[in-house]
Amino acid sequence: MREYAQVKPVEEAVEQAISECIQEGIMAEFLKQNRAEAKQVSIYEYDEEKHMRQEREASWEEGREVGREEGREEGRVQGREEGKFEGKIELLRMQIQKKLVKGKSVSEISEELEEEEDVIAQMIREMGEERAADKHLPPKLSH
Repeated sequence: MREYAQVKPVEEAVEQAISECIQEGIMAEFLKQNRAEAKQVSIYEYDEEKHMRQEREASWEEGREVGREEGREEGRVQGREEGKFEGKIELLRMQIQKKLVKGKSVSEISEELEEEEDVIAQMIREMGEERAADKHLPPKLSH
């Protein structure tokens, strides 16, 4: 019946399936005597199955959309956190740069900015590497 229901209306598909069962001797006597009831039950069950499948598909799609929205929200939260972190790093780099210009040592900068000396030293090295890399770029691209 499912095969027929794909290419013709459900009522016709059920009717054809019942006729084939009778011709092939499958529950032939029962179907001959109760054809109308068998047809109604088959249509009802098919419609109920179709309805349940549609409900499952709708629920699946709804769940998928909820998952996507949660993923987007998590991405926004993560992006904001990363942005805050990058902003703090950039602020720290600017503060270090100002203190270097004033001739302060790594130890003095570390104490004033309340950061570990190895963190300050690493950032100074990275800033130096970036400046060195900028000097190797063509003039139009360096700033």
